Amino acid sequence: IDMLAGPSELTVVDDGTAPAAWVAADLLSQAEHVHGSVVLVTVDPARVEEVSREVARQVEGQVHRDVMVESLSRRSAAVVVPDLEAAADAVNAIAPEHLELLVADPLALLPRIRHAGSIFLGPWTPESMGDYLAGPSNVIPTGGVARYASPVNVETFVKRSAVVMYSPQAFAEQGPEVVRLALGEGLPAHAAAASVRLENPQGTQNP
Repeated sequence: IDMLAGPSELTVVDDGTAPAAWVAADLLSQAEHVHGSVVLVTVDPARVEEVSREVARQVEGQVHRDVMVESLSRRSAAVVVPDLEAAADAVNAIAPEHLELLVADPLALLPRIRHAGSIFLGPWTPESMGDYLAGPSNVIPTGGVARYASPVNVETFVKRSAVVMYSPQAFAEQGPEVVRLALGEGLPAHAAAASVRLENPQGTQNP
């Protein structure tokens, strides 16, 4: 609705405080989607191997194992960063559809996140809660669109109008700029709509 939404994406920011089994399970939950993509952003290099082992263990016996393996082999990444500030920078560059902040203090990190569709805070808020129960919109920008778009919500369907009103004093101050810009764009009639008021503010008729 009103955007290209999909395939599914999940980025997990990890500081080592959540169990590796939980991190792996969350990554697999989105790899379960056809063409899903998953990214682990961690401040601990050892976690890449730890979570990878858990992913390899948990993927065995999964109903959608083939889909998961394809997603993991072609559309997954692990990013090691020096600190959580750099992790936020990585997230903002990715602009993921879904973001989990599996860190000790997710509320402290949240203000640094500018570009993400839906954000899930803390170890007790896996993305699947948002899919089925928590309540936010599940029509979420993907493919980096979260840099400039939001999840579909009630406001998406609210029609608005822009309302503008100048006083004579404000128009006298800013009208000349409109004339200059319009002439610069090669639209003299646009300029005339302003200049006719500037030249004859009383609106008197020509003899």
